[in-house]
Amino acid sequence: MNLVLATTDAARARVTARKELRERLWRPAVIKPPEPEPTPHPPEPTPHPPEPTPHPPEPQQIPITSSDKPREIVTIKRDGAFAPPATLVMRVVAEYYGTTVVHITSERRARVHVGPRHVAMYLCTELTGLSLPAIGRQMGGFNHTTILHARDKIAKLLLWDWIFADEIWMIRKRIDKLYGGDNAS
Repeated sequence: MNLVLATTDAARARVTARKELRERLWRPAVIKPPEPEPTPHPPEPTPHPPEPTPHPPEPQQIPITSSDKPREIVTIKRDGAFAPPATLVMRVVAEYYGTTVVHITSERRARVHVGPRHVAMYLCTELTGLSLPAIGRQMGGFNHTTILHARDKIAKLLLWDWIFADEIWMIRKRIDKLYGGDNAS
């Protein structure tokens, strides 16, 4: 009988200790308001003005040869018209969404980068006439199935989200205007 009570008391003590630990660890943190910063004393007047910092040397101008420039693949569509390069599509999409081409071509999975990246992939498939693997290479080495997924995802969104469809239309008009397409206005 004493053995049963001893184990029961030990079990109760363990349970009580766990509860106390859980309450201590999971207690909501008390957020104190920030303390006001002390007012700074005015700086002591200096007898001499501070010395100007030297400017960094001017960067050396390096001429860019044609092999140093990024490659743009320009394609001709079936109707004989030139298609805009993928770099132009990526740049216009980046400007529209307030991001950079570097973020669009990166592998980051943050929502702010994935949405514009998918739009750029969709527009590249619609406007450039490039194959899916070629678009993937132009956009930073993505697999062709990633381009396929983005194209299908944006196509589904366009069916029911008319505000998003209007955004895509505005981006297309901007690309046409910059590239001098047939629909430029």
